[in-house]
Amino acid sequence: MTALAPPAPETIERFPCFGGRCTVLVQGSGPAGSALEAAARVKQRLLEWHAQFSRFDGESELSRLNRDLRWCVPVSAIMTRFVEAALT
Repeated sequence: MTALAPPAPETIERFPCFGGRCTVLVQGSGPAGSALEAAARVKQRLLEWHAQFSRFDGESELSRLNRDLRWCVPVSAIMTRFVEAALT
């Protein structure tokens, strides 16, 4: 008979984001820290992206880009990746 290891600590974060609800589930620890620390980091990153790419926030990078009338508009590296992903 083999003994089972206890389950690794688990953290679940649920929050409004991207016009819906996001859920982050992390089990165990790793390079991002404990499950609680890693879930908090993921939640923070998703909320940052939500603020940056929201078309409902007039101050988001996406909204500023959409209303800029110039032919060539400087954007952040992550916005470049976002547009590239949307076009593929």
